[in-house]
Amino acid sequence: MELNDRGIGVIMEHPWETMVFPDMSVLDNLCFCIDHRVSNVWRAGNIRKSIRRMIEEQMGEGICKKRMWELSDMEKSELVY
Repeated sequence: MELNDRGIGVIMEHPWETMVFPDMSVLDNLCFCIDHRVSNVWRAGNIRKSIRRMIEEQMGEGICKKRMWELSDMEKSELVY
């Protein structure tokens, strides 16, 4: 296994406290580190729009614009998992 291989991930206990950036938007938290799998995620707006659409269909319109600190622990947990 290479040092840069990200084949697995570990979700820590209380991930909404330890694994998110509270001052970043929900969408930015979801897209963080995705650039190693999807090139140009930050420059290609269509990828982020697709992610936004999918999350808002499941969790409600406007959730992607919110900062993580604005969400309940349950909403944060749903996003992490």
